[in-house]
Amino acid sequence: MYRLFVHLITCSALALLLGAPATGHAVDFDAMKCGSLGQPACSVAPATYESRKPKGCPKGSFFDPINGGSCWSCPSGTVRQVTPVNSGDACMRPPGETTRKATRHGRGKGLLGTDCARGQFWDPNGSCYSCPRGYTRTAAPVTANNACTKWRGPSFTKAALEKRLACPDGSFFDPSRGGSCWSCPEGYVRTLAGVSKSNACAAGNLVAGVSQVLGLCDDGLANVGGRCYERNRCGALGERPCLIVERIPSCDAGLAEDFINNRCVEDRFAQTACRALVGALWEGKELAALLSQAPKPDELLNLALDQHGTTAALRRKVEDARKRGEEFMRDAIVSRMIPEAEPIVARLNGPAASALVREMFSADTVCGGDVKKMDRLITLYDLVPPSVLADIERARPNTAIIFGALPVLGISSAHADGEWDPIPLADPLWRHFFIGYQLTLSGAKGVGAGVSITGVTDLRGNGGFYIAPHAKAVTNIGGGADVRLLLFPKANMNTFKGVGFGLGATGPSPKGGKPVSLGVDLMFESDLSQPLGVGLGAGAALSKLPADLGASAGYAFPLNQYCASTPEQACESCSCLD
Repeated sequence: MYRLFVHLITCSALALLLGAPATGHAVDFDAMKCGSLGQPACSVAPATYESRKPKGCPKGSFFDPINGGSCWSCPSGTVRQVTPVNSGDACMRPPGETTRKATRHGRGKGLLGTDCARGQFWDPNGSCYSCPRGYTRTAAPVTANNACTKWRGPSFTKAALEKRLACPDGSFFDPSRGGSCWSCPEGYVRTLAGVSKSNACAAGNLVAGVSQVLGLCDDGLANVGGRCYERNRCGALGERPCLIVERIPSCDAGLAEDFINNRCVEDRFAQTACRALVGALWEGKELAALLSQAPKPDELLNLALDQHGTTAALRRKVEDARKRGEEFMRDAIVSRMIPEAEPIVARLNGPAASALVREMFSADTVCGGDVKKMDRLITLYDLVPPSVLADIERARPNTAIIFGALPVLGISSAHADGEWDPIPLADPLWRHFFIGYQLTLSGAKGVGAGVSITGVTDLRGNGGFYIAPHAKAVTNIGGGADVRLLLFPKANMNTFKGVGFGLGATGPSPKGGKPVSLGVDLMFESDLSQPLGVGLGAGAALSKLPADLGASAGYAFPLNQYCASTPEQACESCSCLD
C-alpha cells in the first residue's frame, strides 16, 4: 500500500510577489454578499470612485506622459530636450557667447606709458585692463559691458516636477465623468468590464466573470472549491484536505487526499482516489477542490519569506540566481541537451501525439505503482535526448532523468522489439540526471485555470508522478495540450518537493546553427543557490542570454513517489526521502 501525495506548483510572477504593498481599499464582503462563512468566494467586485483626475499644467511648465501624466519646468535660460524628463539632462542651456566687463588696473608704465603687468593689456586711454580668466578682448570699447567674451558650450540640468496629473497611488484612470480615478478592493485588479459594473474588478489577475474557485474570502476563512470555510478545520478522516497555506501535509498520517469528493480518506483508498482524479482530468470535469489548493500571490510570498527572511533578501537572491542561471545555460551538458530537445518538444506538441500522451498519463500509468511503464514508453518512442541516454547507459557520475508529459511520433527501430532492459540501480539520494515531461489540461470550464501532470524517472526505478494546479487559461488535449520537457542534470528524489523558484531564460544556440525555438525556464531549489534544471516548451526563437529572466515561485508535493532501492518501492518514509 502506498501513500497518495499531491504535487502543487502554483506559479506567480515574483514581480507581483515582490511588488509594493497593496494600496486598494478593504473588501466589503457584507455589501457584496459573498466571501463570508458558508458563502461563495468573491471572484469579482465593483470599483470605487475616488476623485476627478487632476487637469492642466501651471503657467511656465510643460506636460509629460510619464507616471500617468505630470507637469515639469526647466530652469530659466534652459530649454527642454529629447531625453527622458526625469533624467539628469532633461533641460539644456544652448551654446553661445558670454560677455563681461574688463577690469581696470591703473595707468600704464614705462618710457611710453604703455607697459602693463603680465595678464593685462594696454588701452589707448592710457590704462591697463584685464579680462576674467577664460575670456578674451572684443572690439567693443574697453569700458563697455561686452569688452570681454567667452564661447560657452551646451550645459545640462534636471527638470523640476511641478504637478502630478496621474491618479493617486492605488487607483486607476477611467475616461468616464470627463476623466476620473477609481480603485479596486485590495487583492483585486481591473477587468475589461465597464468601471461602473459589478464585475469591474476581479480577484488575482483574471478577467471578469471567473468562477468563485479562485475568489477571495474574509479574514480567517479559506476558499475551498469556491466556498468559504473556517481555516484549519481540516485534515482528519472525512474532513476536507487542508490547503497548503493551512498546513502540510493536507491530511493526517495514514490518510490520503481525495480531491474528487474533497475529503481525507483512509490510505487504502489512495489508489482509488488517484485513479478517479486522473480520470476526471481527462474527462474535462471541474476540479474545484484541487484548484483551491493554488496559493494566492500574497500566500505564496509568505511561503517564500519563510525560506528567505525578508523581501529585500529574496530580491537579492533572485538577482544572484539570474547570474548563476546564465552560467548554467552555457554549461557544456546543458547547452548540448537543449538543441537535442527541440525536435522532441515539437513532436510532444504535435496532433499525432495525443494517443501517446493519454497512455503516458492514464490512470494506469500514473497510479500503477511504479515508473516502469513510463520508462518503457519514453525509450520506445525516442523521447530522451540522445546524449542524455548515452550518459545514462555509460553510468557516468551525475547522470539521471525526470518526466512530465509525453507524446511522441514514430517508434525507434532500436526498441521496436518491445524488450525493456532496465539500467542498473542508482541511489535515490545520489544527485544524478533526471528527465521529465509535463502535460497541462483544463482544470475547470470558464475558470481560467488548469492542472499539470508530471512524471519523474531516472530510468533506474527511481521516480514518481505529480499534479499541479495553475491559475491560467489552458485547453484540453483535444484542442491542443501544452507539453514541456524537463531536464535536471543534478537532482535526487528530494529535489521535487517544497518551495521552489523558476526564472525565464533563453536557450543557447549550437555553434554555427540556427537559434533554438524553445521557451526555457530555469528551476531552482528553495534556497535559490544553484539551478537544478530547465523546462523546455514551444517558444520564440532566441539566440543569446539573457533574454527575459522573469521569476516565479511555487510549492511542490509528490503525488506518487518510488524508490528502486527499497523492497516496498512506495516512497512515503523510505530511504529516497530525508
